[in-house]
Amino acid sequence: MGRPTKPRVKGNMKPASSSRAADLAGTANSLSFDNLGGFAQFVGAAATTAVPVTSRPSTPSSFDGFEHTTELDPELVVILKKVSKRDAITKLKALEELENYLKSNTHAVGLILNNWVSIYAKLVLEVDRRVRLVAAQVHALITVNAKKRLAPLLKEFIGPWFLAMYDQSKDVSRVAQNSFETVFSVEKRSGVISFCQKEILDYVTDMLLFKTTETLSDARYVSKEDMQSKYARIISSSFLVVSHLITGLPLEEREKCQAEYDIILDDTTMWKKFATSNNPVIRKALYVFIKTLLLSWTEMVGSRLELICPNFYASVFIEKDGSTHSDMWDALLLMTKKFPSSWIIIGKKKPALPKLYHFLRSGLNGSVSISYPSMLALLANLPDELKQTPNFYMDVFENFWKGLSTEYIDRSNSHIFLNSYAECIVYFAITLSKSKDETSIKTATDLIETTFWNMIQTYFLNSRDKNISDKLDPNGYAIVAKHLVVMASVASVKDCMVTFWSHMDQLLVQTVIDCDSKATRAPFDMDIFCQKTGHLLTAISREIEQANNPEKYATLSKYTNDLAKRLLLTCLESSLVHKDKSFGLLVLACQLISNYREACIETKGVVHAAEQLLVLFSEGNENAAAEVSFASFYVTLVSAIKDKSESKELWNQLMKKLNAMSNTEGLQLRGAKILLLVLEQIQTEKLVLDFNYQCDDLDSLVETCALVKLNEAAIVVPRPILESIVSLSLTHYLSFKILSDASATGIISSLESNLVEFNRHQYTERASQALPEPTVQTLKSALSTLIILQKLFEQKQNTLQLVQMSKNIISEIFDAMFVTAKTQHEVEEQAKAEDNEELSLQISTRATAVWDQLVKHRLINKESHQALLHRVKKSIVDIRYSASPSDSVRRVQKLLETVDTCDEDISVLLGTNEDWNELSSVYLTQFTTEYLSLGISDTYASLSVQPLIEDAGELSPISFDIYGLSSFGRFALFLGEYLSDISVRRQFFDKLDRDWIMRQLMVTSVACEQGLAVPGVSRIWESKAVDGIRAFVQSTDSLLSDWFVSSLVSQLSEANISEWNQQLLNVVKEGRVESEDRLVQFVARFMLPTEEENVALTANVLQRVLQKLVVFVEWPVEEIKKWLPLLKSESTQLELLIKVAVLHSFKSELSNTDEYKHYQSDLASKVSGVSKLENFDYDLDDPDLKKKNNYGLLALLNASALKYGSFDIPRQRIMYLIQGIRPTLQTTDSDFSTDQQKSRVQAQLAQLLKHLAESVQEISGSHWEFFIQCCFEWVACADTSQPEELLVVYHALDLFNTLYTLSDENEELHDVVKDHLPVMSKSLLQLMTKEEEYLQQQKKEETHGYSKARLVYQTLLAELLEHIPEKTLIDSDSFSNLNALIHTPNEVLQKRAYLLLQKYVAHHVQDLSVRLEFTETSEEKTEADIEKDIFDVLLNPPDLSNWQSTGLEEQALHEILGYLLTWMLMFDHFTDITFKLKQEYTKQLKEQEAVSQLMPVLCKILSVGQGHQGSKPFDLTPWSILEYDTDGFDSSTEMSFLILASHLYYRALTHIPSLVRLWWIDCKQRQLTIAVESFTEKYFSQQLINNELGLVNRPDIKAQLEENEENEFTVKTLRAASEVTATYRVDEQNMQIAIKLPSNFPLRQIDVEGVQKVGVNDKQWRGWMFAVAATIGSQNGNIVDALTVFKRNVNLHFSGVEDCTICYSIISIQDRSIPTKQCRTCKNKFHSSCLYKWFRSSNSASCPLCRTVF
Repeated sequence: MGRPTKPRVKGNMKPASSSRAADLAGTANSLSFDNLGGFAQFVGAAATTAVPVTSRPSTPSSFDGFEHTTELDPELVVILKKVSKRDAITKLKALEELENYLKSNTHAVGLILNNWVSIYAKLVLEVDRRVRLVAAQVHALITVNAKKRLAPLLKEFIGPWFLAMYDQSKDVSRVAQNSFETVFSVEKRSGVISFCQKEILDYVTDMLLFKTTETLSDARYVSKEDMQSKYARIISSSFLVVSHLITGLPLEEREKCQAEYDIILDDTTMWKKFATSNNPVIRKALYVFIKTLLLSWTEMVGSRLELICPNFYASVFIEKDGSTHSDMWDALLLMTKKFPSSWIIIGKKKPALPKLYHFLRSGLNGSVSISYPSMLALLANLPDELKQTPNFYMDVFENFWKGLSTEYIDRSNSHIFLNSYAECIVYFAITLSKSKDETSIKTATDLIETTFWNMIQTYFLNSRDKNISDKLDPNGYAIVAKHLVVMASVASVKDCMVTFWSHMDQLLVQTVIDCDSKATRAPFDMDIFCQKTGHLLTAISREIEQANNPEKYATLSKYTNDLAKRLLLTCLESSLVHKDKSFGLLVLACQLISNYREACIETKGVVHAAEQLLVLFSEGNENAAAEVSFASFYVTLVSAIKDKSESKELWNQLMKKLNAMSNTEGLQLRGAKILLLVLEQIQTEKLVLDFNYQCDDLDSLVETCALVKLNEAAIVVPRPILESIVSLSLTHYLSFKILSDASATGIISSLESNLVEFNRHQYTERASQALPEPTVQTLKSALSTLIILQKLFEQKQNTLQLVQMSKNIISEIFDAMFVTAKTQHEVEEQAKAEDNEELSLQISTRATAVWDQLVKHRLINKESHQALLHRVKKSIVDIRYSASPSDSVRRVQKLLETVDTCDEDISVLLGTNEDWNELSSVYLTQFTTEYLSLGISDTYASLSVQPLIEDAGELSPISFDIYGLSSFGRFALFLGEYLSDISVRRQFFDKLDRDWIMRQLMVTSVACEQGLAVPGVSRIWESKAVDGIRAFVQSTDSLLSDWFVSSLVSQLSEANISEWNQQLLNVVKEGRVESEDRLVQFVARFMLPTEEENVALTANVLQRVLQKLVVFVEWPVEEIKKWLPLLKSESTQLELLIKVAVLHSFKSELSNTDEYKHYQSDLASKVSGVSKLENFDYDLDDPDLKKKNNYGLLALLNASALKYGSFDIPRQRIMYLIQGIRPTLQTTDSDFSTDQQKSRVQAQLAQLLKHLAESVQEISGSHWEFFIQCCFEWVACADTSQPEELLVVYHALDLFNTLYTLSDENEELHDVVKDHLPVMSKSLLQLMTKEEEYLQQQKKEETHGYSKARLVYQTLLAELLEHIPEKTLIDSDSFSNLNALIHTPNEVLQKRAYLLLQKYVAHHVQDLSVRLEFTETSEEKTEADIEKDIFDVLLNPPDLSNWQSTGLEEQALHEILGYLLTWMLMFDHFTDITFKLKQEYTKQLKEQEAVSQLMPVLCKILSVGQGHQGSKPFDLTPWSILEYDTDGFDSSTEMSFLILASHLYYRALTHIPSLVRLWWIDCKQRQLTIAVESFTEKYFSQQLINNELGLVNRPDIKAQLEENEENEFTVKTLRAASEVTATYRVDEQNMQIAIKLPSNFPLRQIDVEGVQKVGVNDKQWRGWMFAVAATIGSQNGNIVDALTVFKRNVNLHFSGVEDCTICYSIISIQDRSIPTKQCRTCKNKFHSSCLYKWFRSSNSASCPLCRTVF
């Protein structure tokens, strides 16, 4: 590197440096300021020369200096320097810094005030708007804080300040304006302007007269466009500033500076320069300036007309920029009005009129909305000299009309032009007609007869010029009518209009007769002509009517009435002749009748002509517009005819014609449309038909629409038309009986029937138990009905009458609101189903709208409400009705919204406690023997002696709805969801007599819990309703907690708990449930259940209630002890299960009391006295109470057991109990009333032994042998598929598990367990096998849901299987059964099965490896196939397509876990196996492409390459995946799956990297391959590389590698380079190879480099390198294997062993053998594997070299 170069500057001067400048400024030595320019004043103490002030100050440049001050803060100095920079961004930031600085340091304002004058003057001229804006903000801040210090400097910056106030940017001008108004109050502002008027004028004079584009900007730094824009802005602002002075100052103040104003106004070049400027901003400002002068200082213009006018008018006539037109026209009109002579002045050189005519022909150069409204004022104020010019008016209006052809006028603004044109004609015609001069009168007549008439004719008949015709708006009739009425109302004009009226009559009437026009050759449209005619006459009529002066307009009224009569009859007659023109003619006729009714109806022949016109309905082509005109005409005519008989006859003829059309093919749609238009016209015009319009034809028409066509599958007339016809007909019927009563009643009944038919499809068919699929026609008919009703119900009176005519229509509408699609459809029917569902949704929406109308009109009376209430109540429990409980809740809520008080309604819906019991009796009291299996998790189910039915077919039959709910289930779920709303719930339970509902809900919830625990136990629901039931249970639990605290427990306190406890005791002892205390009564009803109630369910609920009470009210122990006498077995006040419930609730509180110990001791003593097993039998039919009492003793003793220590009674008593029951249990023959009761007793005894074992765990004796023996007897040969035996086996296993746990602390027990463990293990394996068989049977029978009780049993079994001795496991040959258990829905059983199989696999692989290694030849093959059961799983992965999009709860987690554990088991096969066996397993996996099944599953779970939005691969950084303990797996968390999948991928990369690599290479999804590579390289590759290098560096491995008898062999690793080198030293020469592991190892092959070879040819060397690479790349070997192959190759080579001539390696990469197969001819040797491969590939058994057959 060379020396750093110093920066060079021109002239070898030192480069600029801010730090150096600061250093110099800070020294005590004097510093010269001669060459520092404007910045010197900020850093030194010397004074600088002030800039002299002139009368016309020059504009500051960007290099002006600042006034010096010694008090400036250095920070402020730097800021001010940066403000002077040229760069806009630098200035902007500097100004922002300055603003912030001054806000924090307001005292500095006065210090920089002198400097700010020059800075601000420069900143207001800046190009960048942002700089000007911030400068204005800073200026505002400075001026506000400067206060009086501002006065001496005011004149210096008032000019720039005013210029900023009129800046083009509104933001800048607003800030400047606000700052001025803030500093100066209203009363002072005028004085300030007067005081500084001269300085302001000097400043703007300099800008206007002396500044140019070039002088205002520096062309070196500013673009040309910015320079021009800046100049235009400043000039514009300057004109506005002068205008402000003129308008803001009185004349006497302005005259003080008359000279300054004269300088500006007398400058000859300024007017021409700015009037002809190319920039519209400047011209606009000039027009504003001229307008200001003309308004506020007219004499300044009058004396300079010769100077101003030529330039101003020249600019006006060529001004085309629309932004200037408003100000230009203001100036032009003011100039013309105040100085008409100005037009004469501009005509001195060239005449002014040609310029005006050209201006008119040019369309006034645009801005139509501004220019043309000003034309009358302009023309009226022209000087008389111009108006008296020959043909002035004709020339003006001729050129005026030509302006219509310009591009500025189109259809959207032509009405402005037309109004201006007509306005000018009328004005001059009236003005001239009032003159007594015949020439003027003649001119006025010509204007009307020629000019105005030509406009009228062009409007009606169009112009030959298509451009003009297209521009004229047909709606210009109002303009024509307005000016025509104005002109006709002036008396002086009447004589001038005689010919005009004649022309008008001939134009209109003759054109209607001919339906064509020969007046012009322009294209003619009769419909538009009629439209224009009708609108014109209508507008004239309204203008006359609004004027309210009949006398003034009498002549015009008479003329228009006569014209209307002639036109009406002519229209009707021409319609018959010119049928294709009838549309426009009838529209015109309709308008004439509407606006000239009196005149038109008196016309003879109108009715007759109208009847003849009916033929047009069915003739000619269909035309929607014509149909509208027909309907409008006839309805208008019928309502207008005074003779009602004629009107009625015309109406009947009309209906007869429409009825005939409805029965004629091809005319049905047309007739329906006309009928609808007729009905709509009646409604639109709000006509009142004041006589009877009923007729059979109309009845027939409407009945056909309502009863026939609406219910047809294929209809000609669209439904919307039919619906509108029916709804309008009924509306008119209800208003003025347009239909007969019979017809209307039939139609309404039909509508109701449509809804009934539709609602019928919401009930399932009895035979199929499925919802009938409504036809499309049914759905459409129902939808049409609701649409009709919605239209009818818009008016309350109509709704009331209609409801009275139909009794059930309200109920049907209510039901239709809640329709939803419930049926599952096949794929091919899906499209149809979606259409039907869409229709159903529309029906529901419409029905809701109709219902809301009924509610709005308050038409749901009490009778209707009660009917609906009973209908809803029936539907709740009706399993055929498709509404779900949620739908029923919405139905009830909707219904209750219609009443103010709903308590009575709720009572009607709920019924009574007896009703509930009756409804639930079948569901809560009848069970199969499967109920016994529930005893595993439910104490009361195991104790209940209720008879159970073995055959489910013997149970009372129950039906379910489409959701899987029974009628009782529907009602329970409805009530649960209804009460889930806290506000509803609290209002609901305000009444004390409703507590029974909570009790029933709780009992039902427990029954549902039991059904969830053991599918099939509860018959309230079936499998498909499981989600709803689960939600019901959760809702009921939260409901109970909230209700319990808010309604009951809150009433208790510590003071009255004792009293309350005594009340409850008294009630129970007396056997009554009624009590004044609400809580006492509630609890007592549980303690004293009726015979009809399920005691087990009641006891379950009672335990929960009592436990909540114990927690909530802190029930004192002394009060609880009072319950012990009632819990004794001999007590009869409480049933056994109720006693057990109370005991479970209280024992934790009583455990330390002597009374409780005595209670336990008494129970133990009595149980020990039972000598026979059958004495525990509880036979409901046996009158012997002793056995029942014994069963109760046993149950209560078990229930009294404590969580820790079980029985807290003397050990002697316990041992006595053990000795007492020992002979009882050893009895082989026992006679029980039922097997079910025997199972219950055995289960209780097993529990008793468990509690006894826990109680005597420290005592030695023979009882341990007895306990184990009992376990074995209960477990051996048990059939766990039977619920009775399952219950016993579970408790027996629980006992054994307890004994095994206790054996850790008891040596004697440990020895007993150890002795019996092999026998028990065999029984456990048998149970496991039976469980697998049971699961297979369940799967075969497609049983829905898994029994939680059985899962508890399976979990316990899995825990015990852990203790099985390995020898017992191996000898049992249970591989298939264990493998099947991996896929059970019990996670614990899955994990246990895997761990057992892991032991089995380890033993199997070890044995197989030994046998394979001792196989003499490859032909004598030992079977080493992967187990078929494993392969079947590996090749059939679970479906994870929705893994990323759905939650865990929606996945088949046990299947996924089973699949992953099976792969774990597969990789366990590779642990500590020989190379030969590893090859065999790898080969099989490759042939079956098993890895291609595994990798997508892992990628799905780990989110690798899935492409989902927001989906990122699992971050493995915090986790270690080298080892994995399956015991820590939890399927409820996704993290467990992620870690397990990561570990599996790690094992795959470790054991079968070649297969993973092969899958990765063959993968066709590029996104996936990239993601897998990135994921592997990030989280796995380095660990695998470290493993390889660590293996090489292991002392034992390295010593083994480097051990070589003849030659030295050394191995070295380079961790940084991921490289291993091996050196073989021969004869003092080195043979060396290097193995390089890539960064994404093992996805990419290793690189093997032959660094140096000795004594070997190239072919051999390449063969050795290939062997090393293949060992790792394709044989799944590690680096140690590869180096071993290399070392053996070299050793054998130098030992004289020949290479295989096929692979050129001595050591085979297939089986590590040496070449042994020799050719008899060429004597070359080959590896067996190479030769075999050669034979297969060549299809020949010949030698690869000499081709001799082997």
